[in-house]
Amino acid sequence: RDVCDTEQAETRAGCEAQVHAARGACEREVEETRGSCAVTLEDARAGCLRDVEEARAACEQQLEAARAVSEHTLDEIRATSEDALRTIEEALRTSEGKLLACEETLLACEGKVAACEEKLQGSYETALGFEQACAASRSA
Repeated sequence: RDVCDTEQAETRAGCEAQVHAARGACEREVEETRGSCAVTLEDARAGCLRDVEEARAACEQQLEAARAVSEHTLDEIRATSEDALRTIEEALRTSEGKLLACEETLLACEGKVAACEEKLQGSYETALGFEQACAASRSA
C-alpha cells in the first residue's frame, strides 16, 4: 500500500506540475496575445487616424482648388461684365452724339422750312398784289 500511495503521490505531483506548467504557459500565451492585440489595435488606430488626416487634407485641397477656380471664374465674369458695360456706355455716348446731331439738323431744317414758308407767303402776297393790279387795270 505504501508503494501505491507513493506512486499515487508522485503521479499527483507530476500531474500538478504539468497543470501548473500548462497554466503558466497559458497565462504567458494570453499575455502575449493581449500585448500583440494591444499593439495591433494601436497600429490600427494610428492607421485610421492617418487615413482620416489624409482624407481631410485631400478634401481641403479639393475645396481650395474649387474655391480658386470659382474665384477665377468670378473674376472672368466680372471682367467680361465690365467690358460689356463699357461697350454699352460707349454705344450710348455715340447714340447721344448722333441724337444731338439729328436734333441740330432738324432745327436747321425747321429754319429752312420757316424761311421757305416766308418766301412762299411773300410770293403769294406778290401774286395777289399783281392779281389785284390786273383786276384794277381791267376795270379802268
